[in-house]
Amino acid sequence: SLGNTRLIMSDLSYNYLSGKIPSTLGNCPRLQSLDLTLNNLQGKIPESLGQPSMLQSLSLDVNLLDGEIPSSLARCSRLEKLSCCGNRLTGQLPSFLGQFRAQLYYLDLSENLLVGSLPASLGKSSSLSILMVARSSL
Repeated sequence: SLGNTRLIMSDLSYNYLSGKIPSTLGNCPRLQSLDLTLNNLQGKIPESLGQPSMLQSLSLDVNLLDGEIPSSLARCSRLEKLSCCGNRLTGQLPSFLGQFRAQLYYLDLSENLLVGSLPASLGKSSSLSILMVARSSL
């Protein structure tokens, strides 16, 4: 079961997995790192991924994910890295991204279909070192 209370890290990158991201991953309270890069995952990023309070790194690069970045990720107060490049994500850049002022150092939302301007709160981040938000040419 993916709802494992002892799971700390899950790296399933480069496996060409298909289907949706299981919402039960949100039932892993100790999960610190989730890497699902380069698979064929489809659908929306589950709201439940905002549940693991220990989550520090979330990498969902190069999949077929669509919809908006879930606002539930705002609950991941320890988030240091968020990378979702190369998907079909839509909507505005979430304003909550600027609330991770002390720890978020890596943010890559490039090659998506996001619109709008950068949240002003991102400019107040003391730790953000890498910011990539170039829009996709799709």
